[in-house]
Amino acid sequence: MDEYNKNFQYNFIEYLNCNLNGYSFTIQDIAEIKSELTLFLQSLNDYKNYQSVSSIYNWIPRKELTYPNIHPHHRVIVDTIKKFKYKSVIEFGAGAGQVSKFVYYENPQIENLTCVEYNDRHISQLRENFITNTSVLAPDIKVDANIVEESIHNLSDLKDNSFEIGYTCTVTMHIPFMVAIASICEMARICKNIIHVENQAGCVEKGLTTSRKQHFRIDYPALYEKLGFKIIQSDLVKDLYADCRYIYFHATKKMTINTNIPLFKVFMSPNISKPVTNTLLSGFITQGPKIEEFEKKLIKYFNHPWILTLNSATSGLTLALRLLKDQLQLTDSDEVLCTALTCTATNWPVLANGLRIKWVDVDPETCNMDLDDLKNKLSPKTKVILFVHWGGYPVDLTTVKAIQDYAQLKFGTQPLVVEDCAHAFGAKYKDNFLGTHGNIAIFSLQAIKHLTTGDGGLIFLPTEELYQKAKLLRWFGIDREKRSGGGDFRLEPDISDWGYKFHMNDINATIGIENLKYISKNLEIIRGNAEFYFKELNNVVGLPQNSRDRIASWWIFTITVKNKPEFTKYMKECGITVSQVHGRNDKHSCVSELASSLPQLDKLEPEIVAIPVGWWVTNMNREYIVKCIKKFYPH
Repeated sequence: MDEYNKNFQYNFIEYLNCNLNGYSFTIQDIAEIKSELTLFLQSLNDYKNYQSVSSIYNWIPRKELTYPNIHPHHRVIVDTIKKFKYKSVIEFGAGAGQVSKFVYYENPQIENLTCVEYNDRHISQLRENFITNTSVLAPDIKVDANIVEESIHNLSDLKDNSFEIGYTCTVTMHIPFMVAIASICEMARICKNIIHVENQAGCVEKGLTTSRKQHFRIDYPALYEKLGFKIIQSDLVKDLYADCRYIYFHATKKMTINTNIPLFKVFMSPNISKPVTNTLLSGFITQGPKIEEFEKKLIKYFNHPWILTLNSATSGLTLALRLLKDQLQLTDSDEVLCTALTCTATNWPVLANGLRIKWVDVDPETCNMDLDDLKNKLSPKTKVILFVHWGGYPVDLTTVKAIQDYAQLKFGTQPLVVEDCAHAFGAKYKDNFLGTHGNIAIFSLQAIKHLTTGDGGLIFLPTEELYQKAKLLRWFGIDREKRSGGGDFRLEPDISDWGYKFHMNDINATIGIENLKYISKNLEIIRGNAEFYFKELNNVVGLPQNSRDRIASWWIFTITVKNKPEFTKYMKECGITVSQVHGRNDKHSCVSELASSLPQLDKLEPEIVAIPVGWWVTNMNREYIVKCIKKFYPH
C-alpha cells in the first residue's frame, strides 16, 4: 500500500479512537479488510463532506396510517419510535428516505425529522423516495414537497445529543466499511438513542457481516458499548421478500461515557510524529531554525512584534523582573506587589531577583488580584505590580493603569506591571490579546496549558529596547549573531551583561508549531463549555465573573461551593476530577516573615474548586458534570 494510504490509515484511526471515542481499530484490523479500504479511500472526499437534508418543524397534520406491505426490518424501526413516542428523529445513512416516509406517517408525535446521506447521489435518492413520491411499497403516500425545507450542511455542524433517536438500516451493506463505522460513530455522537438494523448474512453469535462481498464481522454490541450505549432490545427479523434475516438493536446512551473526566489533559497534534522526527534528525535540536519559525508564527497570531520563546514561564518571570530590576535599579528593599493565590512559579522569581514580596488580597468575584486592595497597598517602595490572570480571566487593565497613574501622582514614581498570563493564552481584554497592552507579559507553554511545547514559555516585551536585551539575557548575555571571538566560531565576544540559559530548543518549537494550528478550535470548545456552565449552573453554585469587555480563555473554570471536602470526594466518586489547582503562596514557611492580612482570601479559599472545562470535555461530559453538581446541590 502506498505511503499516502498508510498515512491516511493512521490519521483515520486517530480520528476514530481520539475524536469519536470509537471502536479501537488497529493496522491489523484494516489489513483484514483491504478491499473495503480501497473503496473507503475512493470515497474519502464524500466522507469528508457528509451532507444532510433536514426538515423544518411542524409539518402539516397527518393521520396515523399503517402499511402492511412494509419490510419487516423497516417495521421494527417504525414501531420502536411509535412505542417510545420519540419526537426528534434522524435517519442516518443509506436508507435514502424509504424508511423515513413510513416513520413520518405512522408517528404523528414527531416534531422534527431529519435525513442524513453521505453523498450527492444519496441526497438525490432521498428527494426521489421521500419527496417526489416514487416508493413502490407505498405509492399512495403523498408528501407535499412544499412542506419540506432542504438545508445542505456538514454533518459536523450537528451538535452532540441533538436528537432523541437516530436510526440506520443496512448501512454497512451500502457504503464502504470504514465510512459505515464512521457513520455509526457520528450517529452515536448526535443521538441519545439509536436503532440499528443490519442484514444477518454471515452472522456469528455476537456480530455480523459488514458487506455483501465479504464476511468480515464486527461485534456490534461491543462497538455500541465502546460508544457509551446500553442495548435494551435486540432481535432477528425475517424478510418477507427474500430468504434472509436482519438483526435489530435498540440502544440508549449511558450518561457516563467517560467515567474518568480529567481536570487537565495534554493536547498533542495527531500529526506530531513526523515533524518532530524530522527535527530530531535534522542536526538542529537546540536553538535553531524552528525557534525562528515558531516566533514568527506567534508574532503573526498575536500581531505583536516583540515575542521571545523560553524554556519555561518561570524563566520568563525571572527574566522579566531582572529586566525591570536593571531598568529601575531596584534594591532588596523595593517591593513587588503580588497576589498570593497563584502557582508559586509566579512569585518565587521575585525572591530569585532579591526583591521583597508584598501580598495583595484577592477579588472573590474573579480570584484575581483585588484592585482596591492593590491601591491601598501602594507605598513609596512599590516598584513593580505582578499579578496572574486567574483561570484565563483578564484582570481589569484599565483600572490597573489608573492605579499606576495614582501612584505617580502620590509618590512621584509609577510602578511597572508584569502580567503572568500562564492561564491566559488567547484571552482578550477590550478586543486585544493579553500580552499586547504595554506591559511585560509571560505565557506558559507547559504540558497541560492551552498551547504546549512539552515545556516552555513566552515573554512579550513592550519595547524594542527591552526585546533586544531579553534576547541577549536568555542566552548567557551572548549575541548569537556575533558569537565568533577572535576568529574562533566557538568563542563568544565580550559579555557586558551576564545572562541565563533560558532559551527554548527546536524540538519544543516544533511541537509548538504543530499544536498552534489547533489553538483556535480548542479555545472555541473550551469557551463553549464555559458558556454551558454559566447557563446550567446559575443559582446552583457560585460562578466566576464574566464581563463583556473581556474574552476569557478559561484554562480552569473556578466555582465556589459549600462543603468543599465532601463535594470533592463526591465528584471523585462520580469519576470527575476537581481541584483548587493552586494554593496560597503566603502560607509557605520560606515567606513566613512576609505575612499580611488577606481577609477576602481567607474566606474565599475554603470554597473555590475548578471543574473540567477543557477541549477534551465533550457535550455529554459537561452534561454529566452538571447533572452530578445539581444532584449534590439540589435546588
